[in-house]
Amino acid sequence: MEGSLALAVLVAAAGCFALAIARRAWLRARLVEDTPTALVRSAAQGFVRLEGAAQLMPGEPIIAPLSRLPCVWWRYRIEERRGSDERWQSLETDTSSAHFELADVTGTVLVDPDGAELHGTTSVTWYGDSPQPTAGPPALEGFRGFGDDYRYTEERIEADAFIHALGHLTTERPGLGLGHDSEVAARLRAWKRDPAKRAEFDADGNGELDQAEWEQARQAALLETVRTDAAAHHRPTHVLRKPKSGQPFLLGAMAPEELVLRQQRLAYGASLLFLLCSACAAWLLNLS
Repeated sequence: MEGSLALAVLVAAAGCFALAIARRAWLRARLVEDTPTALVRSAAQGFVRLEGAAQLMPGEPIIAPLSRLPCVWWRYRIEERRGSDERWQSLETDTSSAHFELADVTGTVLVDPDGAELHGTTSVTWYGDSPQPTAGPPALEGFRGFGDDYRYTEERIEADAFIHALGHLTTERPGLGLGHDSEVAARLRAWKRDPAKRAEFDADGNGELDQAEWEQARQAALLETVRTDAAAHHRPTHVLRKPKSGQPFLLGAMAPEELVLRQQRLAYGASLLFLLCSACAAWLLNLS
């Protein structure tokens, strides 16, 4: 009897979790549907929805760490097969913090992806026998991994990919000027000679800047250069980032209609799971 009661509680908890997922997915779908698309030039300050092409900012290209492919945003996970049950356990994860541009026919906006929910990214998984991949993903998709103890998963947003975004728009400074390569390089050289400035980006404190830390320094130098140039020329700089009000920050590398459909399907599936869990919990309570 006690076992039935404990199981009923667990099933009921799973049902509540499914209900929370359904509610969240439904709210996401309604938000995308109900928020009109604005143009960058005429978008109001605050929560907006924008659509356009994802583009690199001026300067060095962004390279995905595992595949070594160019992109505007990346996220990866490395897992190892461990234990007698050979389950995959996470070894390393990281997400790009580099800013990129969203461009429509009227202008560009700087996107700060920190804290965003990403949907529809290009995703690839492949396998190997070392903690770091010695090669990129295979040319042909299919089953991989028999006998290999490491799994690599990488997501990317490609340059020029269509993207729609819902987030908080602010106009902080004058514009996103082009041709800042020399200024950024000069700023980075100055920072490299400054021990205190290098320490700001040395997250692990080992005295050296790895690829991710150097990329953060490059982005900081680029932003500072852009804003300095913008302030001198009195042009607005539009920045889209995570809202502080608790509203979601969504970046979708897919048509908005497809994202709505996916979220609706998730909501319906989670709702069905909630009903099944509720019925199962009630049946177990009757047994106890």
